[in-house]
Amino acid sequence: MIEINQRRFRPAARSRSAAWPSLGIGETGYYRVRKNGTMFFDKNGNPRIFLVDNTHGEQFFVTASMREDGRIWYMYSLTTKDEELIGIKGWTYSASQSLARAVCTAVRDISSIPCQLAAVPAGLQPAEPAAAPNRH
Repeated sequence: MIEINQRRFRPAARSRSAAWPSLGIGETGYYRVRKNGTMFFDKNGNPRIFLVDNTHGEQFFVTASMREDGRIWYMYSLTTKDEELIGIKGWTYSASQSLARAVCTAVRDISSIPCQLAAVPAGLQPAEPAAAPNRH
């Protein structure tokens, strides 16, 4: 699970044809890690935001959507609606870049532990994961 600005994204199914897990209360959508970034999907499994993490060391958010031919179309920036989806409407570009870097770092480090990002422009660092309960 990835949480950005109190918006929770659950890991998506491996393919669009596979059964997607049901979202719980308070969950915003899904995410899937791809070769050059992370795709975020809405509650219906439609692509909405792509977090670019390319080989040039750039990290930034862009709007993504499904075309009629089934291919994904990427914009050069985020729409206002997608800024609202991840809670960055009104942020400066540099603040959204800081968040993008923090999310990319967290996604790279994610294995089976939850990832929560306290995404405020002043200090965009991933929070420490909750300790696993002691089952002894």
